[in-house]
Amino acid sequence: MRGKSSGNLQFDLEIEKTAKANRKAAREARQTARLAILEQPS
Repeated sequence: MRGKSSGNLQFDLEIEKTAKANRKAAREARQTARLAILEQPS
């Protein structure tokens, strides 16, 4: 049934923990890359 809601989505704490960890890792990777670019000698 396309376009139809199949009910309420269940909150899964394990999925939320994983998503939070992934966001944190991505944010830290971006910050590390940004600092590496700033610290390069011209």
